[in-house]
Amino acid sequence: MVQRRTSHQLLIYHDDARVYHEILTERLPRLEIRSATRPEEAWDFIEEAEIILSWQIPDDLSGQREWIIG
Repeated sequence: MVQRRTSHQLLIYHDDARVYHEILTERLPRLEIRSATRPEEAWDFIEEAEIILSWQIPDDLSGQREWIIG
């Protein structure tokens, strides 16, 4: 069996990130999902993430991206 590459990489940055992670992982198994509730948890993945789900992104994290749509 050939394993397919994940379609996209999602970072969930929210106080309830773990809950969203569980729900989305179950429904979208090919999506690579990381969740964070604090900036230091998101730091290593924010550059790789193609999609970011967040209510607010701290300035120190948003500066790591070329663009952020709020």
